[in-house]
Amino acid sequence: MTTLPLTQKAWIVHARGEPSQALRISDTVPVLPPEEGEVLVRVHAGALNQLGFKMMKLLPNFVARRPHGAEYEFSGTIEDEGPENPTKSNTPSDDLRKGDEVFGVLLPFRSKSQGALQEFVVVPRTSVARAPKTYDTSTTSSVSLTDLAGLAFTGIAAYEALSLRRPHNEKASDDNVEHVLVNGGSSSVGGYAVQIAKAWGWKVTATTSTKNVDMVKLLGADEVIDYTQVGPLHLHLANTHKSNPPYTVIIDCVSNEPTQFFLHSKDYLAPGGTFISVGATLPSWTQIPGWAWGFLKIFCFPGWLSGVPHRKYTHYSFGKGGVTEALHQLSELVAQGKVRPLVDSVYNFDDALKAYERIMTQHAVGKVIVNAPTISS
Repeated sequence: MTTLPLTQKAWIVHARGEPSQALRISDTVPVLPPEEGEVLVRVHAGALNQLGFKMMKLLPNFVARRPHGAEYEFSGTIEDEGPENPTKSNTPSDDLRKGDEVFGVLLPFRSKSQGALQEFVVVPRTSVARAPKTYDTSTTSSVSLTDLAGLAFTGIAAYEALSLRRPHNEKASDDNVEHVLVNGGSSSVGGYAVQIAKAWGWKVTATTSTKNVDMVKLLGADEVIDYTQVGPLHLHLANTHKSNPPYTVIIDCVSNEPTQFFLHSKDYLAPGGTFISVGATLPSWTQIPGWAWGFLKIFCFPGWLSGVPHRKYTHYSFGKGGVTEALHQLSELVAQGKVRPLVDSVYNFDDALKAYERIMTQHAVGKVIVNAPTISS
């Protein structure tokens, strides 16, 4: 029987600021015991997210509830189980056992001040899924626990955002196939949105920069728009599709002015279409008036007055309806070879600050991964 340590090594967010100022390593963080409905996971690797360093920089300590662990998604192996829940619902989460390899997510502000960049995490069973054991494709190698570390957070966001338009198990007729525009097809969320939409049989158009066009095509996009070559995207789309808007749904992963992208969409988002903002860039002070006016027009004016009648604007909120279904569906899609995790780079645990430097360049294609201390070379 393995004896678990009482304390562990972890990266802790202790102050507001850039990662180099906000983060420090501690080797005295308690290893928490799992309670009813929970499992203790020995972390193999954790992944960085844009949300992580943005919250470090923007939120005051009392709002962010610092100190707390860094980051939200991870992979690893179940080391211990909490007491069995007598009212369990016989879901795949209930079948998880000690020794199972899993990937999962820590929900912001609901994770006992834990983070993914540490040796052990305690999570609800509903926040992890078993790592896929098969990867049925002849063109891509099987995935590792390191690859899976970056699947949960952004994979869930892509899955749930697409589900806001049409749940995965709701089949469309041949003449009613969804056509999605993924703005930011090489972003972490956008890359998964492209793959999941194709797995569901949707037609996919995606935007990206010149250097990532081929990669986004490999993910399955039917059409790729190189936004560096077309000028303002909303004008290009309007001029290309005027009088015949093709998209039934737009997933906007990267726009710094999503309301303006929507307010110009009458010529490219079909009547009855849905515009979903996912992970929009936070505005600068000079952009706040434009954001405010945009939201006012969208939510307070009738459609005919805002200029976008019969179209719906939605801002995606992570995990609002729970993450269990999305996690297990992602595991199945990976097992079937329809989705592959996107990894930009992998860093040793002690080099986490270098990993943050990489993600803050805004040029990472896929997830930036940090190995746990026991995995780092």
